[in-house]
Amino acid sequence: MRKVAFVVSPLHKTQFSGGSIAVFRYAEGLQRLGWDVSMVPIGSSPTTGWFDRFGDVKINTLSTRDLFKDFARSVVPLCVGTLKLLVSRSSESKKSLMSRINSTAFVLLNIFHRFLPYEAKRSTWVFNIKKLVDSQAILIATTYETAYSLQAAGIKDYLWFMMHDERLFVVDFKEHKSVADLDVEIAVHRSKHIVVNSSWLKERMLNEFPDKKAWLCLNALEDEFKVGSERRRSDLKSLNILSYSGRGASWKGFAEMNEGVKLAISRRPDIKFNWNVYGPMPTLDGQPVSNYCTNLGFISESQLISEYLHADVLLSASWYESFPLFPLEGMGLGAAVIATMPGCEDYLKHEENGLVVAPRSPSEICDALIRFADDEGLRLSLINAGFETARAFGWTSSCANLHRVLEDFNGIRRITAES
Repeated sequence: MRKVAFVVSPLHKTQFSGGSIAVFRYAEGLQRLGWDVSMVPIGSSPTTGWFDRFGDVKINTLSTRDLFKDFARSVVPLCVGTLKLLVSRSSESKKSLMSRINSTAFVLLNIFHRFLPYEAKRSTWVFNIKKLVDSQAILIATTYETAYSLQAAGIKDYLWFMMHDERLFVVDFKEHKSVADLDVEIAVHRSKHIVVNSSWLKERMLNEFPDKKAWLCLNALEDEFKVGSERRRSDLKSLNILSYSGRGASWKGFAEMNEGVKLAISRRPDIKFNWNVYGPMPTLDGQPVSNYCTNLGFISESQLISEYLHADVLLSASWYESFPLFPLEGMGLGAAVIATMPGCEDYLKHEENGLVVAPRSPSEICDALIRFADDEGLRLSLINAGFETARAFGWTSSCANLHRVLEDFNGIRRITAES
């Protein structure tokens, strides 16, 4: 059976991102298409958690229990090796002892992986790659950390499924920015074969790196987000708005959305703008940065669906994205969409199924909100068109597309091996 391994960042039992959900969806779909699929986290991870809903996808990780067993097994040989060195003082004994020390040290580092500084984590990633990856499998990196780790482990024959141009996000890495900046650049420059999830990202990569081989594989929408909604408002003097806070990342555009809603409220006091924001509220000096929204915090998928169905408008104002799912989710659940480019080009068309505003433009956000509040006919027309758009993005076709990419990449591997 053909094997494929998704190399992923360390998993968390409860926390996840849209990108991590997409990776598990692809894994599940490839498994149905006959692939032997596994997940290989580069750091010790739980084997159960939020990802349990994706069936029988294997998690090939060093669990904490296994690590402690490895440590216990290494203690006696380490002590024996130390005694041998003290007795013989031979170079062979010294070499053997150093090897045992290195192995034991990496086990300890893995046990305390989550508490290590970024610079120390990098070495454990490479150690885990060498220990866990199957040389017979097609390896798919999913983040810059995983692409960097594969390269540092001496593995060149891999695919990188790029969900973003992660060089744009180094600003969010804070204390380890300089090292992460270098790792991202190395990963992007040295990855020869990439899969990208948006036309914008493919064009961006090939313009800068024309020698790369790049495949386009668009993400998709969960079926529960494609139910539509009949929208007939009786109160035309209010507008219910839903946004995602973006975990405090500046490039998600929360500050611009906040200013845009503030402008709309000041310009049109006759309209009640009800703005709900899910995800953690960005703060400044420990205080919430907005008085204009209701923060919902972390919410379940069922709660999120309920919020979409209640919303008249899904508002997104990211500086840049690459096929973000939340505007498409809004379309599938009957909300009119206001969003930015780049990144949404594969499904969002201005005044056809939503409104496109410029990044970092509170005034355009304000104008779009007021336009939806005043023009019910336009809003309903874009909602209907948006729902038809959302219905076209299913995981069955996206997984079949990735299957074709893997077949193509396998052919390239065979040609390379023969030459």
